[in-house]
Amino acid sequence: MTTVSTYQKSQMTATPKDDFWKKVSEGLPTEEEALYLVVQNGLLGLAYLRKNGDGVLQFTKEDVTHWAPAPALPAE
Repeated sequence: MTTVSTYQKSQMTATPKDDFWKKVSEGLPTEEEALYLVVQNGLLGLAYLRKNGDGVLQFTKEDVTHWAPAPALPAE
């Protein structure tokens, strides 16, 4: 039998702040070459924000509807 700790329960039921996810239609982030959490076709993924050949910022994945800053990676 698997036991779920109190911490895990609070994480499973926690709701992110209302301002955590941003709609792409409302604007893109400003930090280029950064990694972001993205929602693409209803699935959670990761994408970079980069300039395309025309110098326009865009995600490295297609059909992104929402984005949020990715958490920092752990120190070595």
